[in-house]
Amino acid sequence: MKNIKEYYKEEEKYWHQLRQKLKDYKRNLKATDEDIKNGLGISRQPLSEFLNEKKKTLSIRRLNLIQLWDYLTNPENFESKNLSEEFKEARNLLRKKGYGELLKTAGYLPDPDDTYIYKNSSPSDHQKIDWGEDLDK
Repeated sequence: MKNIKEYYKEEEKYWHQLRQKLKDYKRNLKATDEDIKNGLGISRQPLSEFLNEKKKTLSIRRLNLIQLWDYLTNPENFESKNLSEEFKEARNLLRKKGYGELLKTAGYLPDPDDTYIYKNSSPSDHQKIDWGEDLDK
């Protein structure tokens, strides 16, 4: 059985992986800090501190990561940006792959089908995700 220090160490690994993934998104998708903060639904300061390793964690949940994935890969959010075709294609490819990799990077289990495309395109209009069970019961 793991002791508490082992759990903290494991959690640190996931935060480090998420930090690296966000930096990869900035590099490979030309995502800005503004894109990432909007997608995650957080303010600029905590994101900046997290990316610069001044802060170890973010106040986010699994759903925030799914919303980030949707925000970055939704064509309505990036078609008007001045992105090269290479970056647009990278975002479209990530959309096709789904958000499972992002969830696993942060230590969350992916959905059984590992992909989900929102019916609504605006993060503020996202429909409730059907996880296959009613958690309120």
